[in-house]
Amino acid sequence: MNSNNQHIIETLVDKNHRKSTLNLMIRFGLFITAYLFYFNFSRYGFTFDVQVQLGFVIFLSAMLLIVPKISDNSRLLTWILRIFMCITALFLSRLAGYHTLNSIQMWILIIPLLSYILLGERWGFAITLSSVFVSLMFFHTHYHDQLDLLPSNTLPNVISTFLVIWLIAHLYEHNTYKSHLMIAKTAITDPMTDLLNRSTLIKVFDKHQKDGLSLLMLDIDFFKTVNDAYGHEVGDIVIIEFAKQMSLFFADKGYVFRIGGEEFCVLLPKHQLKQTVRLANDFKKLIAEHKIDINTEDNQTDKRAINITISGGISIINDTDRTLNQLLKTADKNLYIAKHNGRNQIVS
Repeated sequence: MNSNNQHIIETLVDKNHRKSTLNLMIRFGLFITAYLFYFNFSRYGFTFDVQVQLGFVIFLSAMLLIVPKISDNSRLLTWILRIFMCITALFLSRLAGYHTLNSIQMWILIIPLLSYILLGERWGFAITLSSVFVSLMFFHTHYHDQLDLLPSNTLPNVISTFLVIWLIAHLYEHNTYKSHLMIAKTAITDPMTDLLNRSTLIKVFDKHQKDGLSLLMLDIDFFKTVNDAYGHEVGDIVIIEFAKQMSLFFADKGYVFRIGGEEFCVLLPKHQLKQTVRLANDFKKLIAEHKIDINTEDNQTDKRAINITISGGISIINDTDRTLNQLLKTADKNLYIAKHNGRNQIVS
């Protein structure tokens, strides 16, 4: 699959998955923090701990308004890290206030769950590993002289529990992300070719239209003749092989879509007309020279291969064509001219 196409799928999955998870965690954290604030305020008054809890109530309330408006994945990750650092700082500062071992230290066990759920597999592993080193240093500094007072099996049990939670969090996040990736791929790609489908074209265009882009629409010449002469199974082979060559050729240059039966298009961000014409003609030449093996599963004895040609139409963002529909209409018009003029050519 084209690397740009793969990036679209991964970004879409990661953003939607993280945003919904973060929203849920913020709501849960707000509920817990508000309860602690109410309980401690009514019992102890407006102490420093209660002031910190009030600050977190205000902070998490603000996050409920900010997070839904974040569209960029890197910004979302930045906000998650900020929240996570605030929670960690609160925990460590609260921990520093206790000079004897007690149950509050057990909250460290939720670090793997929080970090993996909020940050994903890679960042979750990094944060959890960092937390292990920080916690070991912290415990050694504050409680090293009290460990002998604990039952002999307490520390091994706590460490074992932490490692098991870490393993479960890692496996859960890994499998959950793979499942979301598979669902997203099904929703936004063409099942036959693995190219992005027409519905995804709108999302990609909206993301890149401010950068300036060109649109290349391609159509396989005389495809109906191929179907009539060799059958629909061979027609499918031709489409799949053509899509594969498109993905390879336009990798890291643009986004490749299948928008109809034998119709395809490529969005090329930051490409001017001359660049797009040159790329389109180079690809046209490559396809004309490329032999497609059309042996089916039922016929592996005869070595059969055919050549195909393509026609293309190009449009770019300008004062006249600014919307996706306008670009598609202009590219389709140029594609029609290419076919009318004899096919196997690119018109811009």
